[in-house]
Amino acid sequence: MIKDEKQIKIAQIIISEIDNQNNDLAKKNLLIKDFLSKLASHIEKGASFEAFAKLHSQHPSYYNGGITDWLRVEGPTLKMLDSLGIKEVSEIYMTDFGLAIATKVDERFISSKLKECKERVIYEHAEMYYSDWLTNLREEANIEIYYDKLL
Repeated sequence: MIKDEKQIKIAQIIISEIDNQNNDLAKKNLLIKDFLSKLASHIEKGASFEAFAKLHSQHPSYYNGGITDWLRVEGPTLKMLDSLGIKEVSEIYMTDFGLAIATKVDERFISSKLKECKERVIYEHAEMYYSDWLTNLREEANIEIYYDKLL
Protein backbone atom coordinates (compact mmCIF):
# COMPACT_ATOMS: atom_id res chain seq x y z
CA MET A 1 0.00 0.00 0.00
CA ILE A 2 1.20 3.50 -0.85
CA LYS A 3 1.28 5.79 2.18
CA ASP A 4 0.37 9.45 2.16
CA GLU A 5 3.02 11.75 0.69
CA LYS A 6 4.36 14.59 2.82
CA GLN A 7 5.03 17.91 1.14
CA ILE A 8 6.50 21.13 2.46
CA LYS A 9 6.66 24.69 1.26
CA ILE A 10 9.82 26.60 2.12
CA ALA A 11 11.16 30.11 1.76
CA GLN A 12 14.83 30.30 0.89
CA ILE A 13 17.60 32.81 0.35
CA ILE A 14 20.18 31.57 -2.14
CA ILE A 15 23.48 33.39 -2.68
CA SER A 16 25.83 32.36 -5.48
CA GLU A 17 27.97 35.49 -5.90
CA ILE A 18 29.28 38.11 -3.51
CA ASP A 19 31.04 41.41 -4.20
CA ASN A 20 34.60 40.28 -4.02
CA GLN A 21 37.60 40.83 -6.29
CA ASN A 22 39.10 37.53 -5.15
CA ASN A 23 38.49 34.56 -7.48
CA ASP A 24 39.34 32.00 -4.79
CA LEU A 25 36.24 29.78 -4.51
CA ALA A 26 36.94 28.75 -0.90
CA LYS A 27 37.25 32.39 0.24
CA LYS A 28 34.13 33.36 -1.72
CA ASN A 29 32.15 30.56 -0.07
CA LEU A 30 33.37 31.67 3.37
CA LEU A 31 32.20 35.23 2.66
CA ILE A 32 28.80 33.92 1.48
CA LYS A 33 28.47 31.72 4.59
CA ASP A 34 29.35 34.69 6.82
CA PHE A 35 26.74 36.85 5.06
CA LEU A 36 24.05 34.14 5.33
CA SER A 37 24.89 33.66 9.02
CA LYS A 38 24.36 37.39 9.62
CA LEU A 39 21.01 37.25 7.80
CA ALA A 40 19.96 34.19 9.84
CA SER A 41 20.89 35.99 13.06
CA HIS A 42 18.72 38.99 12.14
CA ILE A 43 15.81 36.72 11.14
CA GLU A 44 16.02 34.82 14.44
CA LYS A 45 15.73 38.19 16.21
CA GLY A 46 12.49 38.95 14.32
CA ALA A 47 13.48 40.39 10.93
CA SER A 48 11.29 39.35 7.99
CA PHE A 49 12.69 36.37 6.09
CA GLU A 50 10.58 37.26 3.03
CA ALA A 51 11.88 40.86 3.01
CA PHE A 52 15.49 39.66 3.20
CA ALA A 53 14.82 37.16 0.40
CA LYS A 54 13.47 39.95 -1.80
CA LEU A 55 16.52 42.09 -1.04
CA HIS A 56 19.34 39.56 -1.11
CA SER A 57 18.41 36.23 -2.73
CA GLN A 58 20.01 35.63 -6.13
CA HIS A 59 17.49 32.97 -7.15
CA PRO A 60 14.42 33.79 -9.32
CA SER A 61 12.15 32.96 -6.36
CA TYR A 62 13.31 36.20 -4.66
CA TYR A 63 10.32 38.10 -6.09
CA ASN A 64 7.97 35.90 -4.03
CA GLY A 65 9.95 36.24 -0.83
CA GLY A 66 11.86 33.05 -1.70
CA ILE A 67 8.75 30.88 -1.26
CA THR A 68 8.76 27.69 -3.32
CA ASP A 69 5.98 25.52 -4.68
CA TRP A 70 5.07 22.39 -2.71
CA LEU A 71 8.07 20.05 -2.51
CA ARG A 72 8.05 16.32 -1.77
CA VAL A 73 10.10 15.47 1.30
CA GLU A 74 12.83 13.44 -0.41
CA GLY A 75 16.57 13.44 0.11
CA PRO A 76 18.69 14.66 3.02
CA THR A 77 18.27 18.42 2.42
CA LEU A 78 14.48 18.34 2.29
CA LYS A 79 14.36 16.00 5.29
CA MET A 80 16.54 18.47 7.19
CA LEU A 81 14.24 21.34 6.16
CA ASP A 82 11.19 19.29 7.13
CA SER A 83 12.60 18.83 10.64
CA LEU A 84 12.53 22.60 11.18
CA GLY A 85 9.75 24.23 13.14
CA ILE A 86 7.60 26.71 11.23
CA LYS A 87 9.64 29.92 10.72
CA GLU A 88 12.81 28.34 12.25
CA VAL A 89 15.92 29.21 10.18
CA SER A 90 17.92 26.30 8.75
CA GLU A 91 21.62 25.71 8.79
CA ILE A 92 23.47 26.87 5.66
CA TYR A 93 23.23 24.26 2.92
CA MET A 94 24.33 23.83 -0.70
CA THR A 95 21.88 23.97 -3.63
CA ASP A 96 22.41 23.72 -7.38
CA PHE A 97 22.29 27.54 -7.46
CA GLY A 98 24.56 28.39 -4.51
CA LEU A 99 24.60 28.41 -0.72
CA ALA A 100 21.28 28.90 1.04
CA ILE A 101 19.30 29.25 4.23
CA ALA A 102 15.60 28.49 4.49
CA THR A 103 12.55 28.34 6.71
CA LYS A 104 9.64 25.93 6.55
CA VAL A 105 6.51 27.89 5.69
CA ASP A 106 3.92 25.11 5.62
CA GLU A 107 3.42 21.36 5.36
CA ARG A 108 0.72 19.02 4.09
CA PHE A 109 0.00 15.40 3.35
CA ILE A 110 -1.31 14.26 -0.02
CA SER A 111 -3.48 11.16 0.15
CA SER A 112 -2.34 8.24 -1.98
CA LYS A 113 -6.01 7.78 -2.91
CA LEU A 114 -6.07 11.33 -4.29
CA LYS A 115 -3.01 10.59 -6.42
CA GLU A 116 -4.59 7.39 -7.76
CA CYS A 117 -7.81 9.28 -8.53
CA LYS A 118 -5.89 12.03 -10.36
CA GLU A 119 -4.00 9.46 -12.46
CA ARG A 120 -7.28 7.71 -13.31
CA VAL A 121 -8.93 10.99 -14.39
CA ILE A 122 -5.92 11.83 -16.58
CA TYR A 123 -6.03 8.36 -18.17
CA GLU A 124 -9.78 8.53 -18.82
CA HIS A 125 -9.47 12.03 -20.26
CA ALA A 126 -6.72 10.82 -22.61
CA GLU A 127 -8.90 7.89 -23.70
CA MET A 128 -11.83 10.23 -24.37
CA TYR A 129 -9.59 12.67 -26.29
CA TYR A 130 -8.19 9.86 -28.44
CA SER A 131 -11.67 8.48 -29.14
CA ASP A 132 -12.98 11.94 -30.14
CA TRP A 133 -9.92 12.57 -32.31
CA LEU A 134 -10.39 9.24 -34.09
CA THR A 135 -14.12 9.91 -34.65
CA ASN A 136 -13.36 13.36 -36.10
CA LEU A 137 -10.63 11.93 -38.28
CA ARG A 138 -13.03 9.35 -39.72
CA GLU A 139 -15.65 12.02 -40.38
CA GLU A 140 -13.20 14.36 -42.11
CA ALA A 141 -11.35 11.73 -44.10
CA ASN A 142 -12.23 11.27 -47.76
CA ILE A 143 -11.67 7.55 -48.12
CA GLU A 144 -13.33 5.27 -50.62
CA ILE A 145 -13.22 1.56 -50.08
CA TYR A 146 -13.51 -0.61 -53.19
CA TYR A 147 -14.94 -3.83 -51.77
CA ASP A 148 -14.73 -5.60 -55.11
CA LYS A 149 -10.94 -5.11 -55.20
CA LEU A 150 -10.53 -6.66 -51.73
CA LEU A 151 -11.59 -10.13 -52.93
